[in-house]
Amino acid sequence: METPDFISKKVLAGDYYFLDLDPDPRKPLIVVCGGKETCGLGYDLHRDTFPYWSIEYVVAGSGSVTIDGISFPIGPGTLFRYGPDIPHSIDVDPGCILEKAFVDFIGTSPPSWWTGPWESLRPLHVPAYTEMRSLFDSMLQHGRRGGPNGARLCALLTEQVAVLACEEAVDVDLSHSQAWATYIRCRNEIETQFLSLRTLADVAEHCHVGAAWLCRLFSRFDTESPYQFLVGRKMAFAASRLADHATLIKEVASEIGYDPYHFSKVFKKATGFSPERFRMAVERRTVISRSTP
Repeated sequence: METPDFISKKVLAGDYYFLDLDPDPRKPLIVVCGGKETCGLGYDLHRDTFPYWSIEYVVAGSGSVTIDGISFPIGPGTLFRYGPDIPHSIDVDPGCILEKAFVDFIGTSPPSWWTGPWESLRPLHVPAYTEMRSLFDSMLQHGRRGGPNGARLCALLTEQVAVLACEEAVDVDLSHSQAWATYIRCRNEIETQFLSLRTLADVAEHCHVGAAWLCRLFSRFDTESPYQFLVGRKMAFAASRLADHATLIKEVASEIGYDPYHFSKVFKKATGFSPERFRMAVERRTVISRSTP
């Protein structure tokens, strides 16, 4: 279909889905469209009104958003909203590329979950930004498929975005502090280097911060300690490797820096299954899936 006029022509790259562009506003929640955009140098967006409610999420880059006449800085992890009859504009910082995801929807006005942090038009910042990004990626996947199931899944995921924001939101001023920037940097390091990190001391040394300060940062901005976050990444990786039956359990343990006994103990605590039982469960699901007509 032809790209609607409300999609900016100034994006460097865009990946979109379009569902019902003329939905019934009496329904509780109908997702109209969404996607992700890479906004280049000189990108700006200025609207006096908009036909839908919208939630936008910044993945990378920096800039500012002005909502109903008040300007706020935006950066990775920023979540902001606007809607019908709410003037808004988005500007990218000079020399910067801004990546963002968005979802546009309509329905009962205002949505019942515009409560808590959502009551204000101030942008939110979400420490669990990896999970938030995953929700928008899932919306894009299901939105592309379309149909009633795709639309329904996008609506459910939109509600998940709103609820997650209520649970995890950090004050916009606080999130632009040096402490927030250090937390984000350390979390990114754990996400990308978890295979080579084994202890809290390893993480602190790799991130060039003290262990006590690192723990205080996670206590302030996250629901897990840095070590719990590290172990979670290791166990998620191990679960994906255990699905490959050609890989020995002791090899998986070695890859994430554990001996087999310690790995089995930690994996069972994290998942409720021993590595052997987890692998058997994956195999049973695979067999059932292959045998189902």
